[in-house]
Amino acid sequence: MEHTPSLDSNADPGIPSCNSCRRRKLKCTREQPRCSNCDKFEVTCVYEYEKKKPGYKVGAIESLSRRLENVERELAISRAQNHNQPSLSPACSPEKELHAAEPPQALAPVVGALSSLTKEISGLKVAITSTQSYAYERAEEAAADNVANRKRRRIDESPVQEPSSLLHVDLAQHVQNDFLLEARDTIADTYFSFIYPWISILHEPSVRKRLQFAPKSHPFPGIFHAMVVSALRFVKIADKPLTHQFYAEQTLKARQEIMSTAMNEICIEHAQMLLILAFTELVDDNVQKAFALLGVVARYIDHLQLSLEEPTRDYPVGVFGKSHGPLPAKDWIEEEERRRLYWNAVMLDRLCASILGCATCLTGTRIHRRLPVCASFWHTNQPRSTPYIQVFDTLSSGPAQSASLTSPSGAASPSNTGSIVDSEKSSSSGIGALAFYIEAVESMGTIETHFLRQPVDCNNSSDLSRWLTRFKEMDAYLLRWKLRLPQQWKDSGISRRILPGVMDPAMTAANATHNTCLVLLHERIAYPEPSLSWVRLPSLDSGEICVGAATEVCTIIRKFIEQRPSPYAFAPQLGLCAFVSARSLLVHSRKYDTPLVQAFWHLLECLDTMALRWATPSQLKSPSLFSEFADRIRTIHTNCEMDLSYQIDRSEPLQVRTSASSVPSARHWWSKHQQATYVQQHSSEFDAASYTQAKHAVAQDSQRLRQNDALETQNSAFTVRTDVPWGPMDAGDVAADSGSYEDLLAISQSLLDPNFTSLNRIVSFEDMMLGNINETWSLR
Repeated sequence: MEHTPSLDSNADPGIPSCNSCRRRKLKCTREQPRCSNCDKFEVTCVYEYEKKKPGYKVGAIESLSRRLENVERELAISRAQNHNQPSLSPACSPEKELHAAEPPQALAPVVGALSSLTKEISGLKVAITSTQSYAYERAEEAAADNVANRKRRRIDESPVQEPSSLLHVDLAQHVQNDFLLEARDTIADTYFSFIYPWISILHEPSVRKRLQFAPKSHPFPGIFHAMVVSALRFVKIADKPLTHQFYAEQTLKARQEIMSTAMNEICIEHAQMLLILAFTELVDDNVQKAFALLGVVARYIDHLQLSLEEPTRDYPVGVFGKSHGPLPAKDWIEEEERRRLYWNAVMLDRLCASILGCATCLTGTRIHRRLPVCASFWHTNQPRSTPYIQVFDTLSSGPAQSASLTSPSGAASPSNTGSIVDSEKSSSSGIGALAFYIEAVESMGTIETHFLRQPVDCNNSSDLSRWLTRFKEMDAYLLRWKLRLPQQWKDSGISRRILPGVMDPAMTAANATHNTCLVLLHERIAYPEPSLSWVRLPSLDSGEICVGAATEVCTIIRKFIEQRPSPYAFAPQLGLCAFVSARSLLVHSRKYDTPLVQAFWHLLECLDTMALRWATPSQLKSPSLFSEFADRIRTIHTNCEMDLSYQIDRSEPLQVRTSASSVPSARHWWSKHQQATYVQQHSSEFDAASYTQAKHAVAQDSQRLRQNDALETQNSAFTVRTDVPWGPMDAGDVAADSGSYEDLLAISQSLLDPNFTSLNRIVSFEDMMLGNINETWSLR
């Protein structure tokens, strides 16, 4: 039996028991300054000398908290099963919200419990307010004793909030947190099944282990909010989709959390969060918002030096000494994660620039990055060496050769290229589908930047000769890219030993992008401008290449859609390939006055299917990049049907870079009288002598500047541009030499040579093993 301490000489029987003994229902010794019980438990001993009004019953708050937890748990389960909004509006009572949103038979116990709790809390309102300080001290003691009771405490000196409003706010917050906790693994599975194949920047085993052992105080890492934004649309509860209102609120809060967190610090995880958010905004047809986010990611990449391999990074010296560079990668897995982050940002940047018709964000010239390794080696921690990317950098020289050809991002080859040739060949076995996908996207960016957007003087033989030479070199590179593909990747992974008959997502996009590059490259030859009518071009052969490549893009995308049952997300790059191919088929039909091939309508159907797969189940008509492409093709087709003289402008950007929400700023200016008044008011600040001296000095400086400008204008005609990787079209002599026309004839004859026109450049399904191509495959 426990011994009860007796009163000693230090005890004062005239004072009441201390707060700690009263709470624990122990006999207080009333010793000063601390009783024996408080000394034993090592807590603060507080005596209340003034008698207070009777407060709430001991244990009432703990009992109410436990009952409220049970009610919240039942409410969360019921709302998730019935697909109603889980949060309660502070403007209405719990009973009204439940009666309006849930069946009364299913939630009758919950309604009764909430009604009872509301009445009890309202009855305790006066008691809680009068004994507020005592409750706060009890909460402090409970935290010291590691008592795991949920308490709602004030953290500032603001007035006490109404208990009913606290109930509404806390109930909504806890219901949403409970849903995310219960659906955390489901959201992760959905992300890695539907989104990760198109933006593989996260190491799946590491992320899953991090989510599994996340602390209770911080159960949702920052990268999890990015998963919520991109993958929540595909999550189902009890095989039923979420309501649009619930999805919109959850994704809005996740977006706000991403932006507030990512702007606090520049690090790899924050760049990953912004990149996943940019991907989602791009597919949601918010291209300008995605491009703005990519601009932030570009600054993060520049600061973290992700465009360079580890040994080549440096730390520049500033005015105040050497700057602190990014921390080196801990291991090979983290270095590969950085490498994938950079290349995925480059691909999204190229895509946004193509849609908006503008320059890319990642335009630095210090790019020295290896291609990412195959995902199977990365996930199993098997380090492999991969080659550096090389786009149009091994071309033969000719009489009309341009400057050295490099990637559109200005990727520089290693300085000791001769010593790394053997190592590059031996390291190519470690690359996978993502590496070929990157090369295909870079090829498209190079064709667009250095061929389609380059101005050409059609009346200048030398200029035309260089332009056609560039076309032939690019065509030769695309042919070499196809020839060096391993057999398992020529058919998008159908013939590989692992998962035979299943098309790899990244390689499917790579093959479709390669054929789209052929369409973009040969369109200007197949359907030339009227100013090129005097030049002999292989227009018929290029037209056949465009139709064949566009048809194969249709075949590849259709087969891939057949293998991926709903729901499934598709890459925006596939939407761009389908749009370019459908537009090319429409241009060919207009040019040669032939009926549209069936592939045109199949491509429209593919765009509609991809838009339907991305839309939320509750709002199937929500806009997306795929629906924008489909609407644009239908608009062009309608214009062609209604106006026989309508000309399709292939150089027109897909989206106009204007903001609908921007309001023109109001302009105000002073009248001459106001300006004179202002000058008179401030003229006393200057004396006449200094004003006259300054006037003469300004006149002399202006005369000297005009002379310098005139001299620079005279010398500007002899200035040579060196900031473009490719040689500019007008970089030749001022006057065409006598051999320029002969060079143009020579390159024209080489393009008409059957050895050139008969080359098979298209990645097609003709030579594939089609045994299992019609089988569907579930990712999970």
